[in-house]
Amino acid sequence: MLLKIKGMSIDSKPRKDGRYQGRYTDANGKQKSIYGKSREEVEAKLTKIANGETPKNKAKPEKSTLYAWLDEHYRLFRVPVLKSPASQSQVCSIIKQVKKLFPDKPLDKLDAITIQTTLMNVEATAQRCKLFSELNAAFDKAVKLRKLKFNPCEAVIIPSHENGHRAALTLDEQTRFLKTVRTDNGKYSFLMLFLLATGTRIEEALALTKDKFIPFGDGYAVRINAAFIYLGGKNIIKQGSKTQSGTRVIPVSEKLYNLVMRYAENTKNNERIFNCSYKSAYSAIKKICADAGITTGALHTLRHTYSTRLEEMGLPEIIRGYLLGHKGQNITNATYTDVQAEYLSRYIPTITEYIDALFDTKFDTKK
Repeated sequence: MLLKIKGMSIDSKPRKDGRYQGRYTDANGKQKSIYGKSREEVEAKLTKIANGETPKNKAKPEKSTLYAWLDEHYRLFRVPVLKSPASQSQVCSIIKQVKKLFPDKPLDKLDAITIQTTLMNVEATAQRCKLFSELNAAFDKAVKLRKLKFNPCEAVIIPSHENGHRAALTLDEQTRFLKTVRTDNGKYSFLMLFLLATGTRIEEALALTKDKFIPFGDGYAVRINAAFIYLGGKNIIKQGSKTQSGTRVIPVSEKLYNLVMRYAENTKNNERIFNCSYKSAYSAIKKICADAGITTGALHTLRHTYSTRLEEMGLPEIIRGYLLGHKGQNITNATYTDVQAEYLSRYIPTITEYIDALFDTKFDTKK
């Protein structure tokens, strides 16, 4: 019996997990343990060791780290459902911020207290909720795939974010905004006026090149079919807009067309007209609004203002929905038919009237 072999023993009763444990002393005098489902299995293993065979331990599967799993989760489970480039860019940005906040530990080493403490130090409630949502989704999927026993985010409590109403600029605020932009006439002034004049999303405007400005009826228009986004660790122009209906044609006045061409006179046809980042544009409008005494101004406020002014001028909802690229409007197809063009052309005089009113004073488009 192995129980009589010096340095070897087998427990008479199984452990709590049902396995039997055997012990032996190796060549270096260190005591080691070996396990089996029965005493006979442990005895057979100890016999091999007594005969000079080296026990083979099963290699433990490599544990996923936080960073590796976030990347894998995004690639396998997020990309297939994130249809728009803007959505992919947003999730990539959130993952990047998660990596800045948390160390690259094995998944099972990141506990709820660390997550709770770290996220509550994020001041912006909307951003905090987005970071938590991405972490929770990644951990939840890891549990379902048996990479983790439990999701630490289940014990985390993050106050929900209530979306405030992003109103358009009032006529008084718009007047002060225009005065500040014209007075400052800085690097971002023309971009701000262009956003207000066309209602484009910032990622759409930053992707524009000169060849996107095309003849349209008796005037001009800008074709929106790309977005400037952060994806895969770098900024790129990706074809397609936020939604399928985001691909559209927006009429512009001759005055705005000429200003754009002058602004971009040293820019090649395939080069971006507004050569800046989203972050710098965001900082710019915050400064302009602060200088103009506007407390709630943001880039998206200019889109709301564009829609509101056109509504006040009598444009029907279906036309405004098309111009803004809203999902669910009837005139939203990527293929712009003659019937749709004819319908839109009825309102071109109103649209160009609104645009030209923004540029009713001399404006220098020098970058």
